[in-house]
Amino acid sequence: MGINPLNLQLSVPRTPEVSSLQQQAMQRPVTEQTILASNALKHTDELRSVAQSVEETDKALIRDQENGNQQEQKSKKRKQTDNALEQELNDDSKHPYKGHRFDIRL
Repeated sequence: MGINPLNLQLSVPRTPEVSSLQQQAMQRPVTEQTILASNALKHTDELRSVAQSVEETDKALIRDQENGNQQEQKSKKRKQTDNALEQELNDDSKHPYKGHRFDIRL
């Protein structure tokens, strides 16, 4: 099978187009692998930062729990002092003579 002059006229100008497409097709797996490798590196960096942030939040959680315990202790002390004040007020309101007997005469 030979090449006709008409076919040769059509194929010669298209040679640069086809060669660039062929080169892209040959380089596609290499470029895809480099893109996948860079994405994998980014992903591992993100996972590293997430792991650090989780540890930081754990430490913050412990710190918050300690602060919460301190606040609970403060609130308990406040309640105790409030209860003591109420008892004192209630004790003061109980007069030894007033309020025990009613004397109603009409």
